[in-house]
Amino acid sequence: MNLSSIAILVTLAAAFSGWLQSGSVIPMVISLLILSASFTASVFPGRASPPVKRTTIHFTPWILTGVSLYLAIRMDQARSAVDSSPSLSTSYHLGISLLWWLSSDLIFRSTLTNRVLRNHQALVGLTGGLLLVSASVTNSSQILSQWILLPLAALPLATCAARALFPALSSFKTLVLVILPASLAMAGLILTASKAAEVARIAFDSENPDLPSVTLNAPSSEENSPEALDRASRRLPREGDIRFTGKVMVFLRAHSPDLFRSWRESPLYARTYSLSIFESDEVISAIRSGRWIYDLDDGNEDNSVTLQSSDAPLDAHYTAYVSRSSAGHLPILNSSAVLHASAVYEFADSWYQLTPPDNVTHLQYKSSANSPANFDERQVLDLGDLRQENAPVIYLNLPPSPLSSRIRELSSGFSASDPLGSIREYLRENASYSLRFSTPENSSPVEEFFFGSRKGHCEHYATATVLLLRSLGIPSRIAYGYAGGTADTRQQLVAFRDSDFHAWAEILSPDQKSWIIFDTTPNASGPVARLPTPANLPVVDETVYHNFSAMSPNEAFAPEGFDEEIAAILGVLSQHFLAASTLGLVIVVILSRVLARQGGRNVRFPADSSPPESRPPSRPRFIDELIAEAMTLGIHRKPGHTLKDLISGISRHRTLPEEMETAVSYYYSVSYGGRDPDPVIEAHYLNLVREWGQSIRSN
Repeated sequence: MNLSSIAILVTLAAAFSGWLQSGSVIPMVISLLILSASFTASVFPGRASPPVKRTTIHFTPWILTGVSLYLAIRMDQARSAVDSSPSLSTSYHLGISLLWWLSSDLIFRSTLTNRVLRNHQALVGLTGGLLLVSASVTNSSQILSQWILLPLAALPLATCAARALFPALSSFKTLVLVILPASLAMAGLILTASKAAEVARIAFDSENPDLPSVTLNAPSSEENSPEALDRASRRLPREGDIRFTGKVMVFLRAHSPDLFRSWRESPLYARTYSLSIFESDEVISAIRSGRWIYDLDDGNEDNSVTLQSSDAPLDAHYTAYVSRSSAGHLPILNSSAVLHASAVYEFADSWYQLTPPDNVTHLQYKSSANSPANFDERQVLDLGDLRQENAPVIYLNLPPSPLSSRIRELSSGFSASDPLGSIREYLRENASYSLRFSTPENSSPVEEFFFGSRKGHCEHYATATVLLLRSLGIPSRIAYGYAGGTADTRQQLVAFRDSDFHAWAEILSPDQKSWIIFDTTPNASGPVARLPTPANLPVVDETVYHNFSAMSPNEAFAPEGFDEEIAAILGVLSQHFLAASTLGLVIVVILSRVLARQGGRNVRFPADSSPPESRPPSRPRFIDELIAEAMTLGIHRKPGHTLKDLISGISRHRTLPEEMETAVSYYYSVSYGGRDPDPVIEAHYLNLVREWGQSIRSN
């Protein structure tokens, strides 16, 4: 395998790996440009003077690599900012830049040698290959499986290692017997180790795989009232000193860059359940439904159930990944209208459940929603927009206690033109957020929050907000779930931890078809909660999750929303990955061959002459011993003389073996013609020279 072939192989493998990791054609485009520029520029130094030639060969690869790395990073950042598609990691950029330098350097130096990977080149190649593998391990493929991504990412590392360890092997043997098996072996080891780690994690996880089936009841909590009806009631906490572990509770994956961009740019709420009935100042209950919703209820068997009617197109698709403990209160985005499963149990108002088998510890399900709309409370002009004469009375009830009169008196002074702004302003000035609180014996949590210590967390704020809204005649309820989260651009994933658990108020929309989020918790910025924090999350292993939303191959959850032209082209190429890969490889190989011939014509020598050998690269030992034997005869090789000139000089004094001219021709074909070295032939010529030298000394 000559150096030009190594350059093409490691560069294209690294570029395809970046393509699969991010869905970006940028690494491939830049790699093709570098290969083209290197092959083209390597033709011209042959005509230059030795100092210019050495300078060009030494500095051009550095210049090409530096410019390409800068362009790759800037273009990748710009692309990610435009369409929220996964960006490439720093380790990938560093790894491919080292391979770019190696490829360019090999192409330029191939005019001097086609045989050996030098020590510094091997070191750079191995380092770049390791970085590439590292970047692939911490990423998930958006197009193909890890069994294609990882062997492809391991090819540069395996190629450089094989050529450094087995330089005498032919190209075919190196590729088939060393490079491909080594790449597959590395991928197998990585995936096996990852799977073993996941199995160990599950085995030692606090969630026992042998948990019994989830009952169709509300999730238990130490704060739930033992006397609550149907266990669908909740007693507001009287004391609290809340601490978080940082454990991830829910993953949500967007199925399009547009949807993920909206998640990053707007607050993200995933509701798990809601409470609407004030049994007292402390106990709040859900509106029980207690019904199964089946796929065939809408007359169409498509493995989907309708959660709420919607006139708008359902173009926001996402997948939720949860543990078994969340099956009793599924996280659902606010605008979700369809859940893709054969059936789902509606336990209460906006409170959905699945019943996984006993052996299922993790589950996933898909859902479709309307495109997220950013509701702005400032667009609501007055109470008339929010009050509804035919609104369900259950969303207007207040606790049957004296506290209700005090709350009505309190809200009577709020602005009729901006009721929501008045509520937010009152809570901002008269309450403080705290995870540590306590309630005196003669008071209730809500009363203490309004008129006592005025301290509490999100649940206190949500409860107080709903009471104020209802006192103004605005139908509302308390929602529980997750808000904020951590966003991973590469995986188009948002993770909610235990610290993201949240409660907020929801207002019934004027058309009574949806709920408007009204979050007054003070860690919010203005009228909305915090945005998802950017970070790199662990790769979600989907093999661990039981899929409740198995769809047909033509289902509507393929990546979509590629409005940009380059993303549209990528979508087409991704569907014909093997054909596109083959075409790119053929183009580069043809280019290298054509330019190599052009370079050969520029340095062609007359028929009666031989190529100059001013810098013989790693000459075979039989050539060195031939020169040494000639010196013992007093025949010295003069400057500018070729080996054939030396052989002619020796022949005038001593008879040479008949195969010596063939041996010199072999040396020229290996050093300058691109032929692979043959250790067997070289050993034969070495024995031939040694026997000839012994015969001379014996005579």
